[in-house]
Amino acid sequence: MKKVTSGIIWSIFERFSIQGIQLVLSLIIARLLLPSDYGIIAMLSVFINISQVFVDSGFSKALIQKQNRTEADYTTVFIFNIVISILIYTFLFLLSPLIAQFYNIPEIEKILRFSALSIVIGSSYAIQNTIIIINLEFKKLAKFSIISTSISGICGVLLAYSGYGVWALVFQPLINHSLMSILLWTFSQWRPQKGFSFKSFNELFGFGSKLLTSSLITSLYANLYTLSIGKFFQSKELGLFNRATTIVNLPSSNITEVVTRVTYPVQCELQDENDLLYEKFMTFISLISYIVFPLMIGLSILSRPLVELILTDRWIECVPLINLLCFANLLQPVMAMNWQLLNVKHRSDLALKSEIIKKIIAITVLLITLQFNVKIMCIGLILYSIIDMIVITHFTQKVLAKVTLKEEFKRLFPIFLLAISMGIFLLIINHFIDFNNNIFLIGTDIILGLLFYVSISYMLKFKELKILIKKL
Repeated sequence: MKKVTSGIIWSIFERFSIQGIQLVLSLIIARLLLPSDYGIIAMLSVFINISQVFVDSGFSKALIQKQNRTEADYTTVFIFNIVISILIYTFLFLLSPLIAQFYNIPEIEKILRFSALSIVIGSSYAIQNTIIIINLEFKKLAKFSIISTSISGICGVLLAYSGYGVWALVFQPLINHSLMSILLWTFSQWRPQKGFSFKSFNELFGFGSKLLTSSLITSLYANLYTLSIGKFFQSKELGLFNRATTIVNLPSSNITEVVTRVTYPVQCELQDENDLLYEKFMTFISLISYIVFPLMIGLSILSRPLVELILTDRWIECVPLINLLCFANLLQPVMAMNWQLLNVKHRSDLALKSEIIKKIIAITVLLITLQFNVKIMCIGLILYSIIDMIVITHFTQKVLAKVTLKEEFKRLFPIFLLAISMGIFLLIINHFIDFNNNIFLIGTDIILGLLFYVSISYMLKFKELKILIKKL
């Protein structure tokens, strides 16, 4: 458990150091660029994100899940990643004129051909990154990530300041991936030692193929909003949606990634011990909700002063989107943990089936809300998050009988009420006290909100608070 705690702490440090650095630098860049510039990059991210799913093909999770990994496994996945990434880059290179024609923005052709290089560069260090996760060596990963993010971010700021516009957003991730590749190859001891093994490929792909399909469905859906807004609305509106999504994902998605990547290998070791696995799982979702719920509620309340302070008034139109997306992402970490549990129990078939059902419902919601405006589309995302929770718990109950929607609701509802109470408390404070300074307002709300949340938790004896104090 000590190794898990250390892994979580260093993983949190790595993710939020990176996100903190990226946030500061991206906010500087956002002040220098226009929403439409971010809209163009968001349009291209659809194709790059989907391509990256094909490059990994579920092999990273398959390697983590497999208990008797061999050198042939690592080398086989490495060769596969490189070959597929090159093929996909070639495909996107040739497809770029049609994509530019689809969006009716000619400069997208050249921008995509440069941006897509990140797919090839990222595949070059995927195995080293996976080995670090398996060994829970997040301290090492934190160092490499901070160095590459800082340098690439500074380069992005300099490019934006020098008037390169959207190209600042193109070269920043390319520099980041290049530095990560150099660092991991320099300081990692792993090197490919054997040739491609069809035996290893078949073993890993048997598990990974279902994850590939699930991840592909998820990625297609996630990027479908970007694709739809980019096609049917102006690039400015896509830029606003993209920036709102980025801000909201800072607490929810990053905490989710931190916890899931640390707990996944740990839970895999307990996959045959149902009682112990159940206790660990319920503890994990309680802790992650105890952290995420107040962060999302607080972010919703502080969205306007935050945007005015860090992004200026030119981005003020994204405030309503942030408010809605905060509630849409509230259950994201819990849903991710449930989906991960299916893979822990080696039921990637159920993970795939659940994704198919959820995304059929989700696309239906998208098609209905697309007829209106971006705000209504965000409201649709709130509805989908509730449906997602209902569907995924139906499947987790099949692999672990005690993990039901009712049991998770009993664990999470008191935490939700506590977070909502904190939000109401802050709204009352802000209503009766006139804050003329956004910095003072944000600082006061954070301090008062934290004091309220921790004090009520202590008085009502929330065990999540006791666990966090004990571990941290």
